[in-house]
Amino acid sequence: MVEAIFPSDQTHAEAACDRLLFSEETSTGVKDQLVFLSVVHIFLSITQFPRNALIQVAYHKESFLHPPTKIFLPTLSASDLSISIIGHPIVVNFLLSTAKEHWSICLYTLNIAFPVCYFLGLCLS
Repeated sequence: MVEAIFPSDQTHAEAACDRLLFSEETSTGVKDQLVFLSVVHIFLSITQFPRNALIQVAYHKESFLHPPTKIFLPTLSASDLSISIIGHPIVVNFLLSTAKEHWSICLYTLNIAFPVCYFLGLCLS
């Protein structure tokens, strides 16, 4: 009777964890949270792009800044701009594919997201 409830290769703790993590109530809440995080990332991407583009334009028009600031501001703005153009859409794709349980898209996006975001943060920061 115990083996009918818990498979022989699964311990009591693993089976309880599976029931807790993958129950219908839990997965519905997680899906709602993933969609909410996607909306937040879309909002951040939309607001970051014009702000950082405006900083780039303003920097090229004004040249009275001190030399350390001349290097720091454009680099920071370019880093934020690339993250808003490339990084946020990749994260949104990952979150929505996870929420809709498209696991192949989720896996491909995950394999792309970390190297790309790491490269952007490392090279432009």
